[in-house]
Amino acid sequence: MATLESAARIIHRPETPSAPAAPAETESQTDLFTQEELFGVKKGQYIKKARSRVMADIESLSGNCRWQDIVSLYHPVEEKLPELDQADLADMVKEKIASAMGHLKQFDDAISLLAACIRNHPDNFYTRSSLAYTAYSSLFAAKNREIFLAGAPGPGGSIWPMKTSPGPENCGRTG
Repeated sequence: MATLESAARIIHRPETPSAPAAPAETESQTDLFTQEELFGVKKGQYIKKARSRVMADIESLSGNCRWQDIVSLYHPVEEKLPELDQADLADMVKEKIASAMGHLKQFDDAISLLAACIRNHPDNFYTRSSLAYTAYSSLFAAKNREIFLAGAPGPGGSIWPMKTSPGPENCGRTG
């Protein structure tokens, strides 16, 4: 069994008279454990560990269908998790937030968040498929009259930029 003397360095015993001052030790010599030994995190790994912790938290919340909690805790990522955003590791978190927004029927915000992720990483298949699914979900919600899709106003203030009545100028085609 380990004794107290073997487990920790004793600097000064109370029962012995004080010894003359020893040369000053540097800070690394006085620490019993290094930060790596205490926290298990090597230099540069903190951001990745933080992202893993956030992703595990989001997975736990989504497993309980707590979509509003995900959005309120982590959106916008630039304000809530600036270290991930600065290290360019926030796209996975943004994708999960967009998924939660889709469940909350906040399709416009979800689509704009996913479009920003695609601008950062255009070859990411997961982000593109998530954008397609979110767009499909918004169309399905509009079909079921859960939301109303207004669209962007066209020229003249109309939301319908195309001609819908056939005429001799377009031979029955719209557009």
